[in-house]
Amino acid sequence: MLLNINRYFSAFLILLFSLVIFSSCDLFTDGDDDGVTLWNTLISYENIGTLNSDEISDFYPSVIKPFLAYDVMVYRIVYRTEEPNGNQVQASGLVLVPERNNPATLLSLHRSAIFHESEAPSNVSLQSPNGSNTAWGNLGFVFGSAGFITIMPDLLGWGSSSNMLHPFMLTISDGMVGFDMLLATTELFESEEIRWNGELLAGGYSQGGTSTLALTRAVESDPQNRFEISKASAGGGAYNLEDLTAVLLERSEITFPPYYAFFLKAYRNYYFPTDPMNRFFNSPYDIRIVSDELFRGGYFGGQIEERLTNQTDLLIRNTFRQQYISGGEPQFREALMNNDLTFFSYQTPLRIYHGENDEIIPHSEAVRSVDNLRNAGSRDLTFYTVEEGTHLSTAETFFYESFLWFLGQN
Repeated sequence: MLLNINRYFSAFLILLFSLVIFSSCDLFTDGDDDGVTLWNTLISYENIGTLNSDEISDFYPSVIKPFLAYDVMVYRIVYRTEEPNGNQVQASGLVLVPERNNPATLLSLHRSAIFHESEAPSNVSLQSPNGSNTAWGNLGFVFGSAGFITIMPDLLGWGSSSNMLHPFMLTISDGMVGFDMLLATTELFESEEIRWNGELLAGGYSQGGTSTLALTRAVESDPQNRFEISKASAGGGAYNLEDLTAVLLERSEITFPPYYAFFLKAYRNYYFPTDPMNRFFNSPYDIRIVSDELFRGGYFGGQIEERLTNQTDLLIRNTFRQQYISGGEPQFREALMNNDLTFFSYQTPLRIYHGENDEIIPHSEAVRSVDNLRNAGSRDLTFYTVEEGTHLSTAETFFYESFLWFLGQN
């Protein structure tokens, strides 16, 4: 979901402007005595331009101008990663580098859900900023101009990998793609002599919240311990996938059907590719999803919504629905459990925000997720309920509080 949230930042931007101070450390190097750059993950990169702080301020008129302190160099990178079946593929993403003298903190910022190819971060336009692009909609340029080196993975299915279907809510994939973008980014740092102070943060809202936990799990599971996330903040995400799916399937009406349909379509394609679409969807939607290529990047979310229905019993096959609700569909449940994020003991200091009135992902399921995380051994975890917060309005609190926390102010 695109978050039009730049209006929320006016109240705290002056305070933040004076707080973005970073320590220094050595550049990342590959350890070769001859100084030759060896790329293992990065395939290519392109400096697509620089936005000065005034241009960024023009796009965010409610942002206090002095807070946007730095011009931002914009890089589009392509790098190696794997798709869910293990085959090597290319992925892409955006790297925003503030033009500052001192080394900066690295922020892995994870976008909210997208449906149209133009919304992918690496497809950002600098000449005519489009509010639908998630680099703008998720405040990437605000973080960059505030002093953070900000990276935004497109995730598979977008940008350089747009020939494939995005594995929506396959968190194993999101974690791997995000981790490989960190590797590629450090190689970009060496090539372009970009100075990173060694500190790594992670954050994101909606699907970005899910991706944040996926990346954090991938970083902590890395046997080589190549990165350490000092703080991770997730908001409005889906984490406890098996139980959440049952709760959503029990609803008679779907708040935003493109999410449901994209989720089922992705799991069908990657886990059950030989099963007919009508295992999950009723006619005519089983045919329409495929024939109209609803989830291949040619439609925005609202356009997809117009081609579906918000009646659960009309969209989703009743046989599948009732079997899952009653505890059946063991293979589908196994696929969900493989991507569940709540049975991992996170050691990274973690914050999770969720709106009390979230209409997309029920607050009760966020509570259940946090209980699972604590039972699994996640000790440095704080859960924040945003009173009366909807899925969209909770973003205000999430970004405000996360930003202050990243700066050590709360």
